[in-house]
Amino acid sequence: MADWRAVIRAHPAVRSYIRHRRWVRRGDVLAYGPGVSAPTFSTDGAGFRLSRWRGRAIGLSEVMASDRFGLVMGSSHVFGFGLAGDGETLSSRLAEQLDMPMANISFPEADTRSLHAVLVNLAARGRTPALVILATGGDFTRHAFTGVSDPVFGARNIQEAKPSGDTVPLGRVLDFTRLWTAATVAQARGVGAEIVLVDDKTFMDKGQPTEVEAGCGLGRAGTMSQRARFAFQRDHGAAFFAARRDVADRMGVPLIGAQADDLAFIDEYHMTGPGTARLADAVSTVAADRFMPAGAQL
Repeated sequence: MADWRAVIRAHPAVRSYIRHRRWVRRGDVLAYGPGVSAPTFSTDGAGFRLSRWRGRAIGLSEVMASDRFGLVMGSSHVFGFGLAGDGETLSSRLAEQLDMPMANISFPEADTRSLHAVLVNLAARGRTPALVILATGGDFTRHAFTGVSDPVFGARNIQEAKPSGDTVPLGRVLDFTRLWTAATVAQARGVGAEIVLVDDKTFMDKGQPTEVEAGCGLGRAGTMSQRARFAFQRDHGAAFFAARRDVADRMGVPLIGAQADDLAFIDEYHMTGPGTARLADAVSTVAADRFMPAGAQL
């Protein structure tokens, strides 16, 4: 596991997250604490991280007040753990590049079933995003953390299950992610929203670490459960990507990402600011070309 002292030396903002980040329960979902105002990150009244757009901080309510808005949905890498400020997140960078307010809809180790529920809630409130950016990697990493999964209901909350180090059945999480990714795509399209899938990458997908990553000890497991988790992700990352690609191809959805070796990571799961910017560039290029009307009034 990452050497956190080395990580903090290399990425000083991480100290702020360790000190100020709070997790709370929303029903059976683990969420970020509401109303946090820390030196490097802030959350709104629902616990969603604020984005930056046209020079101001905006939460979900402010985003939805716009005639045209988007959602960036995923787990803690979408939240932006370890980034220097709210303006470095994927949602903020896309808001700037697409000139459209983008809400940061993220949960710790979010699964697509929970993200689907957010879309259903917005539709019930009569609010339709113009664009949804969906990152499904939380399905895989939560499964790797907990070592258990149900093909319909997914893995347990990461606070409620300890990884056993035993071999875990891959088929269950693949069935789960196919089901709820397809359901989320269908939900978005059903309310008239465009949707793009993100090809999430972690440090375990890299062939060679950077000098900083090596100095921070990324990918070196110290316990049996860590060894099992890292090995699971390395051994089965290609199968999970194939499942994501299968849904994208079958439903005609763009699947956008960057090569793992072109990205830099703070720890095993969270990209640096430049890595996030590289991913935002790739996503915004496709979104602007395919979905953004010329001269749209935002």
